[in-house]
Amino acid sequence: MLFDVYMPIFRQRLPYLCSHHSIPCNAEKMNTKLQGHSALLLANTIFGLGVPVTKYLLDHWISPMGYMATRCLGAAAIFWLISLFMPKEKITRADLFIIMLGGLMGVVVSQTLTAWALTYTTPIYFSLIATLTPVARSWPPYSFSTNA
Repeated sequence: MLFDVYMPIFRQRLPYLCSHHSIPCNAEKMNTKLQGHSALLLANTIFGLGVPVTKYLLDHWISPMGYMATRCLGAAAIFWLISLFMPKEKITRADLFIIMLGGLMGVVVSQTLTAWALTYTTPIYFSLIATLTPVARSWPPYSFSTNA
């Protein structure tokens, strides 16, 4: 009985999985979904290889400050190239100072601490700590809650 209720909903939402039923397969939708999953897999692979590759570079080829400088200068060059094709906007000096301070704290300090941390630990421990950061940041507000 439950199967008869939910099967039409299942067929309607996932027609490409139900090709043996009366609903035709939607190949274009399946191709788009496959492309999306492939892009996610590639992005996560590149992201996942970032820490071990960085650790290898820091151990065998470049200093932490050189690594940080390369990343920051590379990002600055890419953003500068993108800005050449964007419309120009007027930014006040006070806002420009805040933007520069935010960039300094968000990129330079973050990348420096990341590079220095990787010289003292393994990629596994670093990735574990980086993955648990959202959990650690959300824990203190809930621990002091009176509604719990």
